[in-house]
Amino acid sequence: MERAASPEQRLQWLLDRAEIAECLVNYARCIDRRDWAGLQESYTQDGVMQHGEVSVPREAVPELSEKILAGCASSHHLVGDPSIVIEGDRAHTLALLRHPYLRRHHGQAPGRRLV
Repeated sequence: MERAASPEQRLQWLLDRAEIAECLVNYARCIDRRDWAGLQESYTQDGVMQHGEVSVPREAVPELSEKILAGCASSHHLVGDPSIVIEGDRAHTLALLRHPYLRRHHGQAPGRRLV
């Protein structure tokens, strides 16, 4: 954002950043709750999930997410301070997530939460 922006533009920039940051938190929450429909909704229609070397379109997010977490009994994703670059009506973000997992023991039901 340029320094010469009006107060209204600066306010909109802050609101946009807050909305994007909340989307990232919701993304993490959906993963931990195994809410695959909610996770898919956090992507735009043309969104792509990148996980390491694997990239899939929005429609395949639930399937890939289940596959990734198949051996986990529980997870807790923490979103670090994201880098959010807003350019007009587009934004790019890089967010690092810390995500400890509890592995499922033989015979343990999927999705069981260990406290």
